[in-house]
Amino acid sequence: MTDTPLNKEIFAALDASIKAWEEKRDAVDPFAISMGHIYCPLCELMMGDNEGECDNCPVALAGFDECEGTPWGKASDARKSWQHAHRTLFGLGHRNKSVVLELWRWKTEWQKAAQNEIDFLKSLRPAAE
Repeated sequence: MTDTPLNKEIFAALDASIKAWEEKRDAVDPFAISMGHIYCPLCELMMGDNEGECDNCPVALAGFDECEGTPWGKASDARKSWQHAHRTLFGLGHRNKSVVLELWRWKTEWQKAAQNEIDFLKSLRPAAE
């Protein structure tokens, strides 16, 4: 890629997205994790007000359409499962060992899935010359 200002802006947004995912991975409350294009610095830059207009996004250039098929989908599923386990444990008052273990399992699954998204985004960085 060339080193145009647009590319610098794109890769700054990519780095900001990586940092945002690192913060999400380390979250202690699954309901504090915001996902979706409006919470992604890269999506915000690439799409702006034109949802679905991400042709020059590094994710799209890597062959993915609107993040479909990236680790994002599994991370989203893991977050929902962690939220469900959290709601079951705290919202419904279930405090038995199996529910606590389920909560821990889904938090761990979330962290793995979020790390996979981080690794994927890092793989989109240009190779050092």
